[in-house]
Amino acid sequence: MSFFQELLLNTSLLLWFKAFGIIVGTLIIGRLSYRFLTITLKAILSRNQSMLDDILLDRAEEPIVLAMVLGGFWWAGDVLDFTPEVQFYFNKGMGFMVILTVAWFLLRILNGLMEGYFLPKTIGNKSKIDDSLLPAVERVVYVVGWTIAVLIGLSNAGYKINTLVTGLGIGGLAVAIAARTTLINIFGGFTIFILQPFKTNDRIMIDNLDGFVERIGLSVTRLRTFHDKSLVFIPNSLFVEKKITNYTEAGFQKYTYKLHFPIDIEIEKIEKAIQKLRHEVVQKDYLLAESRFNVENFNENGIELYVTVFIRFVGQFDYWHGKNDFALVIIRTLREIDARMVVKSTLKTFPTPVSEGGPPVVVDEKKKKPTEDRRSDE
Repeated sequence: MSFFQELLLNTSLLLWFKAFGIIVGTLIIGRLSYRFLTITLKAILSRNQSMLDDILLDRAEEPIVLAMVLGGFWWAGDVLDFTPEVQFYFNKGMGFMVILTVAWFLLRILNGLMEGYFLPKTIGNKSKIDDSLLPAVERVVYVVGWTIAVLIGLSNAGYKINTLVTGLGIGGLAVAIAARTTLINIFGGFTIFILQPFKTNDRIMIDNLDGFVERIGLSVTRLRTFHDKSLVFIPNSLFVEKKITNYTEAGFQKYTYKLHFPIDIEIEKIEKAIQKLRHEVVQKDYLLAESRFNVENFNENGIELYVTVFIRFVGQFDYWHGKNDFALVIIRTLREIDARMVVKSTLKTFPTPVSEGGPPVVVDEKKKKPTEDRRSDE
């Protein structure tokens, strides 16, 4: 008996070498095919202006090569003289791998169409839901697709799927009861998709968190804070329970400057300052034409004037630019009219009811001693 006729697992060494050669040859062919697909064929398709064929080729090349390699392994298995039992399990295993490869191919094609074809078309779309819903739908389809592929593969391998599905149903109910919080967050995610209170890249405020929405998930939304650029993960249930402020949708953000003047300032200077600042508001492109000037409080130590403006919101830096620029405008305006400001007073005015008579009383919080308001003498 020659060396190649010796048996190994009921198969001659000659057949083992032949099977090994088939596998090695298939791997080489697969490698060459991959290079052909990634270099030569892509170069040919790049002349075409359509992006669809490039996307399909990019997503299909790896599954195609894997299918060729699996074909080589299957061919090598047929060459070997396995026992009927081993041959049975080998065929079932290869069938399971083929089903997973087909699922991988289809899901990669779907992923490529979503990310490379449909998602770019939603950019600039007025709809708020497309760019947030498509990634979520893609993830759901991905999980469901792999689940179906595994179940089909197991069924083809001889497992009783009905028993498995029943067990998964009972187990799923127990998991659902235990994961009540997660389900509430998922419900909140669907609420976001339906009501559309915000979309990706919107600047929002919720529960004292101010920032830009980076990603909307099924259970969690990722927020990049406006002031310190921290990354915050917010459960979607919070968006159902709390009030949401969408600065991007509003197009502007309110800001109030608090100015404090001495009590003996000439009223004409305050009126002149208000007049000049109203004119400046109209001249600034980054501000809405509307503005508010309110004397919020006054007492023997000073007058408190609130200047409220509405800063247009276009990007991350427009708010800071508008806020700082108009602050300088206020400073220049007050210097032009020689209107001196003072540090905010610590005194609070509590007027006495008219029915009781008497002048308003000013309480000094430092001395805790009431004094008569000088306005009563004027």
